[in-house]
Amino acid sequence: MRISRQAYYNRFLFIYFYLIIVTITLWFLEKDYYGAIWVPEKIMTYLGQISGFLAIVFLSLNYIISARYSFVENLIGGLDRQYRLHMYTGIAAFFLIILHPLLLALPSLEVGSFFQNYFIPFRSNSFGQNLGILSFWLFTILLFISSSKKLSYAIWKLTHSVIGIPFLLIAAHTVLLGSSMEYMPLEIWTALWLGLGIWSFIYKVFLYDFIGPVYRFQIEKIERPTELLHELYLKPIDGKAYHYKPGQFSFVQILNKDVSLEPHPFTMSSTADENFLQFSIKELGDWSKSMEKVKVGDKVKVTGPYGHFTTDNLRDSKKQVWIGGGIGITPFLSKIRSELKHKSCENIYLIYSERNKENASFIHEITKLDDVQTHLKSIIHFSDEQGFLSADQISEWVDGFEDTIFLMCGPKPMTESLSKQLISNGISPDDIIFEFFDFK
Repeated sequence: MRISRQAYYNRFLFIYFYLIIVTITLWFLEKDYYGAIWVPEKIMTYLGQISGFLAIVFLSLNYIISARYSFVENLIGGLDRQYRLHMYTGIAAFFLIILHPLLLALPSLEVGSFFQNYFIPFRSNSFGQNLGILSFWLFTILLFISSSKKLSYAIWKLTHSVIGIPFLLIAAHTVLLGSSMEYMPLEIWTALWLGLGIWSFIYKVFLYDFIGPVYRFQIEKIERPTELLHELYLKPIDGKAYHYKPGQFSFVQILNKDVSLEPHPFTMSSTADENFLQFSIKELGDWSKSMEKVKVGDKVKVTGPYGHFTTDNLRDSKKQVWIGGGIGITPFLSKIRSELKHKSCENIYLIYSERNKENASFIHEITKLDDVQTHLKSIIHFSDEQGFLSADQISEWVDGFEDTIFLMCGPKPMTESLSKQLISNGISPDDIIFEFFDFK
């Protein structure tokens, strides 16, 4: 049985809660082990120490989440959720990083050493404390730069490549100022998370291309079904098999000097039993418009596969409704081809929604289904003529929603609006499957 999106989030919230409880408990046991005298006036210092240890755990967890380990994606339920948790965990970690020196500094506010000892680099007599201050400002600067929406890919990648440096400084800061980490269980717990965080950073930045799910291909053929659509057919260079499921996607990086090296996520439109890899790329932004410069013979780096937008583990149902909005139809191209060979459901309705016929690059392939006696039925929707796609329209087309599962891919406003409408029509959120593809 497929696990719902909320269940995945609840699972990770439990993990967060568990990590917080374990960290705080070990800190309390450390104080109790050494018979520390609890002084009410030191409450801010105690909270500052706790926030420091929690910052280490959350930072390390964030490096683990960002490393794209397959077990983490399976645990969370998709790379789209993984990136969102990466963002939320990063925010929590940065909040704790700020809280740590702030709480430690508050008791010294009256004597004027508030900023000097805790926020100004190289003003403290403690080398370890200076490293902590330096890491705080490096994190602040790097996160501020990388959060810019207009940031170029090269700068964005650079900030994420060097963001491990302040984490190494935090590790050194923790070791040098280890007066609150002399209790062996707390020491092991902290060292474990520091080690996992450092390894995950090294793996993602330096080792991923060598031991990660990275494959080398070459463009064998390019087709142009429409003016704006480019279909790339890739052959593996080293013969290494690329295993994926219909509906999954990969990050594609075309090694052509006239095309940006920024990897972009695209769904495979071929099926796994074909001896080539096919991507259908529509000209939308600056990068996809540069497809005009791509040539047969160009090398391509493909990373993946990723995603849980598959029909695996769906409950048995009489009907499935597949909804593809715009370029969001591409995950269903692979599903269609696979479904014609391996039937998974008695009745499947494929709804392809576009603004108008001129933008409907895949209409010819979709309408071919009408010429085949099959359990797959196609419906074409043009929003310029029929208005935005609605649950009422869909209900009329598919003869009601009884015992139906929905799979959606398209613009976020469309999927969110339709999800709300379907839920208000009595559809369980567990029966609405979708993924987002904005990963930056």
